[in-house]
Amino acid sequence: RSEERSGRLLVISQLAIAVVLAALAIGFTRSLLAVQSRPLGFSPSNRLAISIPVARLRTPSSQDVERRLDDVLSGLAGLPGGVRVGATNLAPLIPGDAFRLLVEPTPALRRVTAWARVALNLGVTSDYLPALGVAPLAGRLFDQDLDQALPPVVVITENLARVLWGSASAAVGQHLTMPGEKRPVEVIGVVPDMVAHDVRARPTPQMFRPHRQARTPTSTIVVECTRAGCSQTPAMREVVAGVVGRVPIEIQTMDAVVVRAVAQERLLSGVALSMAVLVLLLGAVGLYTATATVIARGQKTIAIRIALGAQSWRIVLGAVAVGIRLSALGLGTGLLLLYGIARS
Repeated sequence: RSEERSGRLLVISQLAIAVVLAALAIGFTRSLLAVQSRPLGFSPSNRLAISIPVARLRTPSSQDVERRLDDVLSGLAGLPGGVRVGATNLAPLIPGDAFRLLVEPTPALRRVTAWARVALNLGVTSDYLPALGVAPLAGRLFDQDLDQALPPVVVITENLARVLWGSASAAVGQHLTMPGEKRPVEVIGVVPDMVAHDVRARPTPQMFRPHRQARTPTSTIVVECTRAGCSQTPAMREVVAGVVGRVPIEIQTMDAVVVRAVAQERLLSGVALSMAVLVLLLGAVGLYTATATVIARGQKTIAIRIALGAQSWRIVLGAVAVGIRLSALGLGTGLLLLYGIARS
């Protein structure tokens, strides 16, 4: 009897654990779907990201770095299958260097706390945002790579425009003051909010400035290409190597970048679901064993009831009653465990 009792307790425990793991798998899956459905602010399809370690380039000056990267952009744009080629110091979901700036609207139209006026400062080439498939919500994008001699301009994300001026359309034509700039910077356009480092986090306010005006070296190149053009990674490596030398570069699709960004949720969901199925199978085997044991011990009783004319459905119900009770106890225990986890 003690062995039978221990076996039933084991079955109840297995079913309860299976319920908890199944609930965790559902939770992780919902989190994965929520992250995947969150707008990125750009289109990852048919786009490649090329990361160049600028710090490892043996160049005498920052101007020489810019010249070489301009040559790389020109060479990539000349490859067949390429549509647009742009560069930045921080592409979405790709490691890069970008610092935050505290900006101030000029004139100050509303009281805004300091933390709400902090934005990522990104230096970009004129084709960078179009290469990501980004279109302005209001205003326009850069039509050329402006240098420091021209009036400073900036394109901002919608969340920064809403904080400072209430809407995207109201932001166009306004000016910002920021560290390092002696003159106010004109807002010429507003683009949708875009993920920066983490797809799970709320999009960080961002400012896109002509890279020469922002004085930030571009290290990540985004190539918009046709399906055939995106397969020419060897030719792209040759173009880069011909300009900057044999430095290690990384070429990846933006689709792969997005998939890697949600890899944690995908892994946790798969592991929890697999363990739930395994424990559930073990519990099912335990239920079968417990039910078969009861039937084997009660064969004489079953035979007598059949001889006395008992209805067959009652006999079957009595035989599987143990399994039903164990299943109910396992389910109830699992739900109690989930309730305790949720309350903790």
